[in-house]
Amino acid sequence: MVKFGRHLQFYLECDELKSGASKPYIVPYKDIRGSIGESQEEFEKLWMESLNAVSKDYTRRLRTLWQQIFSDLFRLSGNDQNVLRGLPRDDAVQLYLSTMSEKRSRDLLINMKRLHSNASMNGEALRKLVKKYDKQAN
Repeated sequence: MVKFGRHLQFYLECDELKSGASKPYIVPYKDIRGSIGESQEEFEKLWMESLNAVSKDYTRRLRTLWQQIFSDLFRLSGNDQNVLRGLPRDDAVQLYLSTMSEKRSRDLLINMKRLHSNASMNGEALRKLVKKYDKQAN
C-alpha cells in the first residue's frame, strides 16, 4: 500500500513540473498528521484552517476559470450580452470549445482537469486525516 503522504508529495512534484501558474493550496498533510497525537484542539484548529484555505482557493480558481470563459465568449460575440445572458455553464463550455482556437480550448480543459485533481487530492487528504484521528482517538 502506498503511503498517502508520499503520494501527495509525488503529486505536488509532478504538478510543479507541469504548471507555471500560481500554485494551488494543497493540504499540509504531514504537518497536520503530526499534530494528531498532541491535542484535539490543535488538530481541529489545523484541520479547519486547511479546510477554509482549500475552500477559498478552490472558489477563487473556479471563479477565475468562469470569468475567463465568459469574457472570451463575450469578446467573441461582438459585445452582444443578450447572446450569453442566462447561458448554462455546460453550454458555455461547449460554445467555448467549438469557437476558440485549439490551443485555448486545450488550455481550458487542462485548467479544468487541474482544478478537479487539486480538489480531489485535498478532499482525500482531509478525509484521511479525520480517519487517522478517529483511529488514534479510539
